[in-house]
Amino acid sequence: MKGFVLILLIFSFLLCATSTGFCDTFLYGKVIGTHNKKLFSATGETVVVNLGQRQGLVKGDILKVTKKDGMVKNFVGDCVILEAFQEFSLCEILKTNMEITAGDEVRATSFPFSDEKLRPIVTCVLNSILEPYPPLRKVSIFISGIFDRENRVTQFSSRVIGAFSEALSKRRQFVLVSDALRIQRLRNMIFHPDYYFQVESDSFYRDEIEGLKDLMEKIGLDVTIMGTYSLESQNIKLSIYSIDRNFGPKKFVTRIPLAFYSETVTQVIERYVPPKGARLEQVILSYKVEHFFPSSREQKRISQREAQVDIGFRYMVFERNLRFNRISPENVMVSLNGKPLKIKEEESLSLYLDEGLHTISISFQPAFYIGNELLYVSKRRISKDIVIDVNPSDKLMPIYVDVILSTDKGKEEIRFEIYRKEEKVSRTVKNIPVRRMGEKYVEVYKD
Repeated sequence: MKGFVLILLIFSFLLCATSTGFCDTFLYGKVIGTHNKKLFSATGETVVVNLGQRQGLVKGDILKVTKKDGMVKNFVGDCVILEAFQEFSLCEILKTNMEITAGDEVRATSFPFSDEKLRPIVTCVLNSILEPYPPLRKVSIFISGIFDRENRVTQFSSRVIGAFSEALSKRRQFVLVSDALRIQRLRNMIFHPDYYFQVESDSFYRDEIEGLKDLMEKIGLDVTIMGTYSLESQNIKLSIYSIDRNFGPKKFVTRIPLAFYSETVTQVIERYVPPKGARLEQVILSYKVEHFFPSSREQKRISQREAQVDIGFRYMVFERNLRFNRISPENVMVSLNGKPLKIKEEESLSLYLDEGLHTISISFQPAFYIGNELLYVSKRRISKDIVIDVNPSDKLMPIYVDVILSTDKGKEEIRFEIYRKEEKVSRTVKNIPVRRMGEKYVEVYKD
């Protein structure tokens, strides 16, 4: 009996070893509906199955359909997923030797994830990429990189890239760029996500995206995936971008509990280096506001002055004798070379500027408050421009542009602080002490 069990185990091992290197596991479900509630469906028609994105399935996955005859299951055909939802999928019957009906069993290959916490975002992105393509079309994909907000590749970046690579390499719908030489060539041509997207918003730079799509068309690449992440109090905010040369860019955002990756998010592997031949300088832009709390005397003087230059203020505040105790900057607008930028107060926006002159413009409108209640927003818009002469260096130290907006007439209303950060490392040199651990006697014999 023991010999029989041993033979069975050896046979099972050999069976696994001769397939794909491991035993495939399967997902089992059922046909739960047919097109137009037909009793039977044939080749070319659509059925609904109770497997979907929650189980890791995406458009283009092929399912086997079986019918149960007593205790025996008979294979009757294949169907391909046309659209995968969270709990179910629509499938087109590719071939069948008999009609399919509700209750028939379906079987799909399960693709194990080494990191199950990343399965939902990976499945969502891949399903969305495949959505506009025919279900049997192969899509070529390159993973450009995942970076933290200091433009570094970390151990967490590597985990995310690994999860995408794992899912892409196992599916017939995708052709993943995995050749090391080709990967390096592409990295020398494709920039950091900040170059293409305003990462803190849903906006992108149209000219830069079109340039990338032209490059992808020349080299026969359908989709480029890239991403960034930032740390919140308890979560990692992960933003994934897909650029499809045929259908345009998309953005996906998810939050993952920081506790699972607390060590990997700070373990730096390498810093981002712009592609060879590209003369770009990183500029990190941010702004903050200074609120002004005028005294009673100042309020009267400001109120009279505003009423003379702003007829709206005169009717809405001055003549109604409304009191205000705070003036704050509102409706802040920021642009680079005439292009609007989306940026929130005290958030950083990374820009990659080529060599030459670049104009950063910022403006706001003074707003009058009583406590937290907004009384009036002035029609006046206060604005200021600066010109930065970019001469890219090899120091990999970005230029920081901090803007302070103030409504206090005693201060400059818009102030710019421009600088580079230099990391200062202090070293303390200490002697290594010697500790005597006792005497050791060695006998020496002389002939």
